Amino acid sequence: LPITTNGRNFYYSDYRTTGGMKVYRYDNYTCCSGSYFQCMADYHNLLYYHDEEGLYVNLYVPSEVAWNRAGTQVRVRQETEYPIEDLTTLTVEASGNVVAFPLRFRVPGWCEGMSIRVNGSAVNVQTTPGTWATISRIWQPGDRVQVTIPQSFRWQVVDAQHPERAAIVRGAVVMPLEFRYLEPSFRPPRT
Repeated sequence: LPITTNGRNFYYSDYRTTGGMKVYRYDNYTCCSGSYFQCMADYHNLLYYHDEEGLYVNLYVPSEVAWNRAGTQVRVRQETEYPIEDLTTLTVEASGNVVAFPLRFRVPGWCEGMSIRVNGSAVNVQTTPGTWATISRIWQPGDRVQVTIPQSFRWQVVDAQHPERAAIVRGAVVMPLEFRYLEPSFRPPRT
């Protein structure tokens, strides 16, 4: 819908997990109503990366990737309820019997205590926040990798210029304030 008088626009970015409404935003000229959709459309480009050696798992979402590793077709399927749960499971398949390559997992900068299991056994791998945890091995078809990403609550300062402004965050998710400003009957105070 077009922008109305005084810059009010229809606002779709209602992030409430219990469901939301599409309403005219109470303030003017929001940025999210345009850029949010653009970001969502690009997510599939950010899930996995690869170089000549290995595969990188960047985002933890239900997905599947196919990759040609030195003539062998490798397929990795990711099953997860992240960020609702702390666990994501990846299954490795290959067109041949075995294939060797490093599989790298993004360790979020806020994450302490990330752990990885392969076929049920703990793997001793460095999981420093803000880096990539790497497992280099010969992968067998059907190998399963379980990555646990602990998500604790914390205060997160919004930016360095405003250290007194903070959000309550669990893992990567900012906890929203359930407030009626998205309800059709809400009218902000006049200033």
